[in-house]
Amino acid sequence: MTLPRITIFAMKGCTHCAAAKGLLEKAGIAFTALDIHFFERRYATAVADSGMQTVPIVYVGRFLVGGRSDLEGILGNAEVKVDIERALAEFHRRRTESDASTGATADDLPDFLAPLTDEETAQWTEHKEASEGAPQSSRLYEPEFTIPGKSGNGRKLKFNELLNAVRGKGGVEVKDRGFLWRKKRTFIAKELVGVVRRDICGTLASEEDAVELCRSLHQRHMIEPYDHSTTRFVGNDDLWRFVVDHGSHSMNRDRIFEVAPDNDDGSSPLPKRRNGSDVAHDLRVWLGVIIEKFVTPDGVAYHKMQDDEDFQKFTEAVTELQTVDLDELSRAEKIAFGINTYNMAVLHAYAIRGPPSGFFDMYRFFNSIGYDIGGHHYTLNDIENGFLRGNRKAIGAFSLPFDHKDPRLEFAVENPDYRIHFALNCGAKSCPPIKVFTADKLDEELQRAADAFMSSNATFEPDRRVLRVSKIISWYAEDFTTPTMGPVELCVKHLPKDIAADCRDVGLENIKLEYMAYDWSTNAVPKNKR
Repeated sequence: MTLPRITIFAMKGCTHCAAAKGLLEKAGIAFTALDIHFFERRYATAVADSGMQTVPIVYVGRFLVGGRSDLEGILGNAEVKVDIERALAEFHRRRTESDASTGATADDLPDFLAPLTDEETAQWTEHKEASEGAPQSSRLYEPEFTIPGKSGNGRKLKFNELLNAVRGKGGVEVKDRGFLWRKKRTFIAKELVGVVRRDICGTLASEEDAVELCRSLHQRHMIEPYDHSTTRFVGNDDLWRFVVDHGSHSMNRDRIFEVAPDNDDGSSPLPKRRNGSDVAHDLRVWLGVIIEKFVTPDGVAYHKMQDDEDFQKFTEAVTELQTVDLDELSRAEKIAFGINTYNMAVLHAYAIRGPPSGFFDMYRFFNSIGYDIGGHHYTLNDIENGFLRGNRKAIGAFSLPFDHKDPRLEFAVENPDYRIHFALNCGAKSCPPIKVFTADKLDEELQRAADAFMSSNATFEPDRRVLRVSKIISWYAEDFTTPTMGPVELCVKHLPKDIAADCRDVGLENIKLEYMAYDWSTNAVPKNKR
């Protein structure tokens, strides 16, 4: 059976797009998938023609099918090729008959659905070859410390050797301090100087030598001040702690990404520090690789990640986050970077430790696991609520993520965008799907994410004047309130046109919001499912 041309407008990382394409691929049905980011003009015309703000957009010949659910509705229970072909042919026949009055023939295709020109084909091939695969993995170095002082004699110690010497048996005293507010697992700075001078540098070394080595430990992220009242190690009575005793886990701190000094004359074997936007670009590519390989219509195959070569390279690549200067990023770059990094961190954490189980484990998960970014530890909650939301309280929190002394505060996004909540995926089934975001098309991508999420997570009951939406809107009501619009107005802004029109007919001021139950169960594909 000869079918008319089937066209699917889709984007990478979209599970609905993958599912729609999968229905046809499984049966061996030929179709043309057009990437909406590359074929922008064709996509813009498809949006205008279909009235759809979400993907996929499916056409059979010149006739609109709709999205994933519309395609599934046409196919019904058809699974084998002959039945699917019959269903699509019948759809096309009926639409052709009903459209006969226009005088157009069934073979007439508008330009946005016509076969690709030779030039488009060549450009698309070149684009795919340039973007396929992942960037080269990072060069990682285990730091060495040159021991100062006469007794040091130029001796070198590896990171873990030095850590064990100063923190292990006979090292500096690490304990909980304070009464009302316990300062857990801390040590006194001058006591570390004494241990370093006695056991590492040797008694012939000066106190200045020992302090200088301690500063190197701080620069290499072995130790950190307990609070944010100091940024320089001076060997006084201040409380410090070892990073490994922080209670938080930076997943990219198991290895150190060292770069050449800023004043390097080219003699250093280490790579130069790259601009934050360049690092963000590479990590965005890595996220796309992980999504493409492990995010399926049925969920995320976390259990397959650990043994995958690309995932191992990805875990190396994220170490470069240690060198990123967030101050170099524009607002749009910060938002795209924050969303992508959050979603990467969740995928990473689920793969190496598994999803959280129960309320308390979930609390620990989001308040401990994260990444070292620019020498600062950012938990998942820090990335979302401190960085992306401009330092606003997390759900149920009593305090802000960053206090006024916290150096991370200066990097927080100003004027947060409420649409980030349609882009962040915490690993639960009710979360928005995982996508990759770019700074140069951020507004368009956030708009599409918001429209897509609201189209499948909102229902309107005109008789009751009730709009039922995701619980996300309730949890972050502060973000969904602007000087001119409230949560109802912002929600309606992203609804499908027919539902939005029904809402406006009854008056937005008369609508009450109700919230759907949130499914916190994991979005992981069961291990026994291939």
